[in-house]
Amino acid sequence: MQLAGWIGIGAGALGLVAGAALAATTRRGHARRTAALEARLAALTSDLAAARAALGERDELVARAAELDRRAAALDTRKREVERAIDGVSHAQRQVVQSEKLASLGRMAAGVAHEFNNPAQHLIINLPFLRRAIDRLRRVLTVTLAHPPADPAAARELQKAVDEAKLARTNADLDEILEGLEEGATRIGELVRDLTTFSRMDAGELKDVDLHEGLDATIRLLGYRFKDRVEVERDYAALPAVRCHAAQINHVFMNVLSNAADAIPGRGHVWVKTERVGAERVRVRVTDDGGGMDAATLARIFDPFFTTKEPGQGTGLGLATSYDIVNRHGGTITAQSDPGIGTVFIVELPVVPTFAENLGHTGRSGE
Repeated sequence: MQLAGWIGIGAGALGLVAGAALAATTRRGHARRTAALEARLAALTSDLAAARAALGERDELVARAAELDRRAAALDTRKREVERAIDGVSHAQRQVVQSEKLASLGRMAAGVAHEFNNPAQHLIINLPFLRRAIDRLRRVLTVTLAHPPADPAAARELQKAVDEAKLARTNADLDEILEGLEEGATRIGELVRDLTTFSRMDAGELKDVDLHEGLDATIRLLGYRFKDRVEVERDYAALPAVRCHAAQINHVFMNVLSNAADAIPGRGHVWVKTERVGAERVRVRVTDDGGGMDAATLARIFDPFFTTKEPGQGTGLGLATSYDIVNRHGGTITAQSDPGIGTVFIVELPVVPTFAENLGHTGRSGE
């Protein structure tokens, strides 16, 4: 019985030992799992911190990228503004050059007209006196021949002089020479008037101008371009006087008519028509039956420095300058063309400029 007691006590002790071992084992398992969880939590915390840091860097990069985009857009805007300013300055410089050229052309034409005018007037005034003097000499010669000298030697000498002079032919030649001189003097007088009309220096003032007078003067000045090749037909309507800078508008007519002449390779026609457009505007049409232009060429004819002529034959500024002159007068200049058919230029001007303030400035506005 005592043995049984000891056995029971031993069994209980073993149970306690086993329970303690189990408890220790369980605690160790919990400790390992806790350590693993803590390690995992620490790793997750580290990863989260890294992710937050990366997100912050990304946000910073996004912000910096946005700032760079804003600055790039601002620079692009500034670049366009600078380019527009440069274009404006270049255009203004071209206009100044063209204005100076136009003014120089006007001064030169006026000077040439003045220099021509003095000898031309001398010729025009003295030709009638020359004709009358020759007529008197002819009468004296006729009387002399009708009553030859009584002295046979003198009579033979007179007849010899008449024969050597070929008097009949000389008389006919004198008539032709006098007619040629009179025609030339008249033409010089017309040329002087045309140069004066074309080159009228406006001194910065608007004047009421007869456009037909300017057109006729310009056509006559271009006569050498049209002669025996291009027939110019005019159809003028009754127009009021137009307030403008006459020399500038005549320069436009010169450019348009010159282009019409150049567009006709052989023989052809140019039609100049004027008409009234309502009560406040007038229109000038210049039509040619030359080769015409395709759409691509037509779209660029008013661009500065654009030309279809051979190098050295054109600057490409004539129509561009004409565009600006008409635009500054408050008018419009347009063109229509078909290849193989011809071209028409249409210039419209207000009777009184509605944008007179533009006359002191340069610049173009698109059609």
